[in-house]
Amino acid sequence: MRIPWLLLVAVWGCGGSPSGGRDSGNPDDPLCGDGTCSDGELCSTCANDCRTLLAVCGNGECTPDESSETCFDDCGPSPWTWATDEQSLLDQINALRTGGFKCPGAAVVVTAPPLALEATMVPAAHEWVWEVAHQSFAVADGGACNGRTLEDRARVGGDFVSFVLDRDHATLDAAIAAWKASPTLCPILMNPQRSQGGPAVALDAAKGYLLLMK
Repeated sequence: MRIPWLLLVAVWGCGGSPSGGRDSGNPDDPLCGDGTCSDGELCSTCANDCRTLLAVCGNGECTPDESSETCFDDCGPSPWTWATDEQSLLDQINALRTGGFKCPGAAVVVTAPPLALEATMVPAAHEWVWEVAHQSFAVADGGACNGRTLEDRARVGGDFVSFVLDRDHATLDAAIAAWKASPTLCPILMNPQRSQGGPAVALDAAKGYLLLMK
């Protein structure tokens, strides 16, 4: 039985260095290991070539000179395919916050103001959740396969200060239910000091659900 993956470390600044790519090489790809990230190679499947901070297609970072047309592997689709799912994510979290909820282990019900959609968070949120979904890569400290840190993501992601991330729950509703049931993640969702949010959803080789907050 496949067990859905749930990120449990979800506050900006609390993690260390990312753990890096999963494979040193793909035996089915004769070009993996030639020193060039190309021909559909990815950071998560050919770390020898693609785990790099250089601006190459396949390292998971959608740089300003890349686009969906020039590097689908890093940037994902355009227009974004899952906008309806993202609105549902934000709506459900806001209903939880404004309606009040008692997180596991909490003494009282907490209410919080709704999160306003923050457009500056969206591009970085999309890039991150696409790395989760397309490359099936995620680490607990929020780092990226190519070596970027959570702080690097925050600098280009509207200076978000917390996040909740899920990989491989079958549906968005299942992911949110797992967040609500987590004594670690639920208080992050219900934090009344947060007023802005950047939701992101991507479904590909894996399923990714992400909410950035500040």
